[in-house]
Amino acid sequence: MKIIIFKTSRKQKKQRNKKIFSAYIFEKILFSTFVFVFISLIIVQAAMTNPNVRAVLVSENSLEGNPLQNEEYLYKRGEIFISLKSEDKNKKVKVLLNGDTVAAFTSNIIKLYVKDGDVVEIDSTMADNAEVEIISASSNILDKYKGTNIKLNSEIKQLAKIQID
Repeated sequence: MKIIIFKTSRKQKKQRNKKIFSAYIFEKILFSTFVFVFISLIIVQAAMTNPNVRAVLVSENSLEGNPLQNEEYLYKRGEIFISLKSEDKNKKVKVLLNGDTVAAFTSNIIKLYVKDGDVVEIDSTMADNAEVEIISASSNILDKYKGTNIKLNSEIKQLAKIQID
């Protein structure tokens, strides 16, 4: 039976210490580089919020795109004409679109712009009796709404939930 004893000399300890020291230095360099790059990124992104600095930093703006204008729509719109049948006009009868008041019957017919999924309601809480009808709709709105007629007595009723082709 042989017994093997390892004996370390000072040279081996120095070499091991050098390896640990070089790993420590590499870790410090890596960490410092990360911190520098991260802070640089934050500074550049903050500078990009200023249009004057952005013009200097970015030479190519063709990838940015244009903001939407009033004439550009992301959905199809249609129009419906609602008529007050009971009277010529009644300012107390109001038209609600998605719960918001958009018009009152200051004249006998109201033109209303709608999009898919809009809910049209009539509010006659301030008026006694009212009769309202959808007299026409644009071609992209389903035909089932044309001629829809409701009678109201001091209440809010749904006239239509719009579906566009």
